[in-house]
Amino acid sequence: MQIGSRTGLDYDTNSNVVITGRRSRYVGVSQPATNILNRIISLHNQGRAFETELQGYFTENAGLGINPSLDNITGTGNQVLWLGNEVKCGVGMRSIDVFTILNHPRNVKEFRIIELKDEYIQPSITDQLFKYVNWTGQYITEAINANIQPIIVGQEIPEQADGRRKYKKTDSIGNPSQYWTELTDALHSFNARNLAKPILYYEYSINTNSIDFNQVTY
Repeated sequence: MQIGSRTGLDYDTNSNVVITGRRSRYVGVSQPATNILNRIISLHNQGRAFETELQGYFTENAGLGINPSLDNITGTGNQVLWLGNEVKCGVGMRSIDVFTILNHPRNVKEFRIIELKDEYIQPSITDQLFKYVNWTGQYITEAINANIQPIIVGQEIPEQADGRRKYKKTDSIGNPSQYWTELTDALHSFNARNLAKPILYYEYSINTNSIDFNQVTY
């Protein structure tokens, strides 16, 4: 990913900030080198890591209407002004997995920080989001807490599971599990700080020939 005047972002060396450009528009053109979806499905079924492939799936298919549940996360083709993955944000050389800038009616911008996981979401993800949100608000013009949208995307967590299994939403009698309570408490605590818009949480399920993303209320 590169930042430059042709990508929709400019770097102002005088003020030391990244400026959102107005000359570029996401054109919704994808030229995939491989069938990433099939590779994601294969790696998932083998119990192997696929976060890199998940990023590839996002960047190749975002806004194309191929997977409407994906476009709900990234924005649709007529909304996306700019999209990048592995966006270096200068916080210990950390990278935002996927970053999109959307243009809503009346030229209202929205800055989406999308953090992807090929596993279940951990409560510590809010530490990452804090750094990315802080960088975005500090270095990207027009980005403020009212238009920065953090989004987390992870594997679907079972509603219930075997008693010994940690990752589940409810216990055997229907109460929130300890894991789910810790996760949702972390998300609510982050939201209460009013650093950005409330975190949107999505889970994905991988099927025989598709991947579906669903927003989770927490």
